[in-house]
Amino acid sequence: MANRETRDRLIRTGFDLFFERGYNATGVSEIVGAVGVPKGSFYSYFASKDALACEVIDGYREQALTHLSQLASAAGSPVAGLRGHIHEMREKIVASNFRGGCLLGNFSAEMADQSDTMRARLSEAFGCWQAAVADLIAQARARGEIASGSDPVELAAILLNSFEGAILRARADRSQTPFDQFDRLFETLLGLEEEHTLGHGS
Repeated sequence: MANRETRDRLIRTGFDLFFERGYNATGVSEIVGAVGVPKGSFYSYFASKDALACEVIDGYREQALTHLSQLASAAGSPVAGLRGHIHEMREKIVASNFRGGCLLGNFSAEMADQSDTMRARLSEAFGCWQAAVADLIAQARARGEIASGSDPVELAAILLNSFEGAILRARADRSQTPFDQFDRLFETLLGLEEEHTLGHGS
C-alpha cells in the first residue's frame, strides 16, 4: 500500500475501533492488525496513539462540519439544515440501540483528564462545531426564520451542550425521551413560531 493510503486506513480503522470500544480499550496492535501492517510501521505515521486519536478527532470534526453545511445548502434553510444534522445524529444512535454516541463526547468523558493533547484537540473541535452552528443561527435570524434574541454564539453553546447531555442520558436510559426533550428545548431557545420536532419537522 502507498504510504498515504496506509495512513488513511490507520485513521479510519482507529476511528472505528475507538468509537466501538473506547480509547483505552483499543491498542495499537489491534489497529495495525486490522489494517494488516507491522506494528513497528505505525510509528512511521504517528508519534503515538494520542497522535492518531487527534487525527481521528480532526476527521470527525470535518465530517460533522461538512455534513452540517451540505444539509443547510440542500434544504435552502439554516434551521432545516441544523434540524437535519441533529436528527441524523439522533437516529444513528437510536438505530444502534443507543450505542456509540458522539465521538467527541466519548473521548471527552474518557480522556480529557488523561491527555492534555487530546483535551486541547477536543476543545478545538467543539469550538469549530459551535461556530458553525452559531453561523447558521445568525443566518436564520437574518432571514427571519427565527425570532431575534440571544447571541447566536451563546445559543449555539447551549444547544450543543444540551444535545451532548441528551446523548449521554439517552444512552444511560436506552430511551428516546431525552432527545424528545431536547427537541422542545431547540424550539424554545430559537423562538420558533411553528411547533416542530427534530424527528418530524421539515
